[in-house]
Amino acid sequence: MMGTLECILFFLLAFILIGPKDFPKLMFKVGDSWRRMKQMGSTFIRQMEDMSEEIPPEKDPPS
Repeated sequence: MMGTLECILFFLLAFILIGPKDFPKLMFKVGDSWRRMKQMGSTFIRQMEDMSEEIPPEKDPPS
């Protein structure tokens, strides 16, 4: 996990390398991708929870 200082350095370096013209476009794409990944993760978790509710619990084998 990146800390605050690492994030600032990363964005500053990206700003210098990419340039002020294309940097906002890149950040928009990064934000959009991040939002999609979070949405896909939430959907996946919800589907797994729904599937686990549909499966009946296993009965203990007779002793």
